[in-house]
Amino acid sequence: MSTRSNLLIAAFSAVYSFGALAAPFCVDVTGLPQQCYFVDPNSCRAEATRQRGQCVANVNELTTPPRSQAFCLVTAGNAMSCTYPDRAACDSDSVRFKGACIPSNNTPDGVKSAPAPGVDPYQVKRPY
Repeated sequence: MSTRSNLLIAAFSAVYSFGALAAPFCVDVTGLPQQCYFVDPNSCRAEATRQRGQCVANVNELTTPPRSQAFCLVTAGNAMSCTYPDRAACDSDSVRFKGACIPSNNTPDGVKSAPAPGVDPYQVKRPY
């Protein structure tokens, strides 16, 4: 009887914890799979800084607004401000507002986000 009850408890635990596997924020470190365990953007940013990685949005859980700039500042409650053309300004504000700076992941097909100020989108890039 105890084996059956243990099996039943394990089955219910597996079913009800399935939704907890996906979180809106992931730590992305080069050479490692994304660690999508973070619900709070500030804790994601802190862990990404500790591991020398980046906090990114889980594209299955969190999408940024269409036609947004290249980076978004996300604070508690998933409030987004997608007005940052470069990561440096977004990172400095993320420390100030206790949030995370994530790359924008939602641009409609064929539509590019606005280029960073001072960047020539038609500049010839040499392959060397």
